[in-house]
Amino acid sequence: MNYKFRVSAGNSVTSKASATRCLQILLAVSGILFALLGFASNSHSTGNAANVQEPISGEWTAEFDPKKADEVRMMFYRRTKRGGNNMSNTDIPLAELQGLTRTQAFSTGAPVNFRIVREAGTFAHEGYFREGKGAGQWTLTLNDSFIAALSSRGYERPREEQLLAAAMHDLTMKFIEDLKSAGYDRPPFDELVAARIFNVTPEFIKEISSLGYERLPLQ
Repeated sequence: MNYKFRVSAGNSVTSKASATRCLQILLAVSGILFALLGFASNSHSTGNAANVQEPISGEWTAEFDPKKADEVRMMFYRRTKRGGNNMSNTDIPLAELQGLTRTQAFSTGAPVNFRIVREAGTFAHEGYFREGKGAGQWTLTLNDSFIAALSSRGYERPREEQLLAAAMHDLTMKFIEDLKSAGYDRPPFDELVAARIFNVTPEFIKEISSLGYERLPLQ
């Protein structure tokens, strides 16, 4: 905006005082506007921050299966926000531990960094391996697209522990759709994870049905 102040020679003192007063008012209004804009910006940033999922972290140990040369038993440890302790394990093919080689794992001692990429999120591991055994720290960065896909299928946002289990056991949208095609549409999220752990595939369901067991609960 352009503001014009007209000062006449016959009333210069009054005009100057009026101009000064107008300028003070404009500056005050500008200060209020800037303050409001700053508040809105901070509120927007804070709101976005509240919606951002922080990475989940914990400790890991690993040991190669002596009977399966290319499979690793991974143990995940995590202390919950309430002070409890969680422990989970899963067998993972060495090929899925991106950045880790068998040579490193069976060395006399080597620092390692590797990733496990899942549809629900990506685990980043750092630590140490020696003679087929390792330990260190892990961090899981969740995949927002996975959470959005769950929402589009009618699921509320899973709890942190549920998302961790989904990533650990490699729950995928294809698996969810396969169960739906087998007659299990939108079961509870915990049952989805359990079905993935126990490999309850459509083929398994058909096999059970052929034995006379129809429409069994997924659990």
